[in-house]
Amino acid sequence: VVGDAEKYKVELEGGYKYAGYGAEQNKHKKALQTAQTLERVYEDNPCIADNYVKSRLYNLLGMICNDMSSMKDSAEHYYKKTLEIIEELAKENPDRFNADLAMSYTNAGVFYNNQGKTKKAGKYHKKALEIREKLAKGNPDRFNADLAQSYNNAGIFYNAQGDAKNAEDYYAKAIEIMEELAK
Repeated sequence: VVGDAEKYKVELEGGYKYAGYGAEQNKHKKALQTAQTLERVYEDNPCIADNYVKSRLYNLLGMICNDMSSMKDSAEHYYKKTLEIIEELAKENPDRFNADLAMSYTNAGVFYNNQGKTKKAGKYHKKALEIREKLAKGNPDRFNADLAQSYNNAGIFYNAQGDAKNAEDYYAKAIEIMEELAK
């Protein structure tokens, strides 16, 4: 029985990777079908996937739905489910999950920015940036590239708001880090 359960988990991970690959190849309908099948399997068999695995799937579903113009409401639903899980995991174990939380905040910020919901977008970009600044301070080799991404996202956000001064400041911080990483 244990062998079957382990095999099943491997097959499910293969399905997740297949859905992600489909999304990367712009085969969103097939990616969505595969990811939604996994979602049903996880719902019907709660013991086969922990909350982290589920959050990864919800995030993937959010990205797939976001790329499909008719699925924006579903994208928001999945991003919210992802955040709900990751925020709880990060509260319990910040060392393990804060990087994932920052990425989830980034994804939500980009989503809301694209939807024209600038207040929400700004809130999530700020949260991601705060986490990534702390992570990079503690481990720059591992997290400086992510921090540069957050600075760049903040620059994009402020530029879209017409705030050229803040945009320039954040772009400059991103460039500075990327130049250091390139050395």
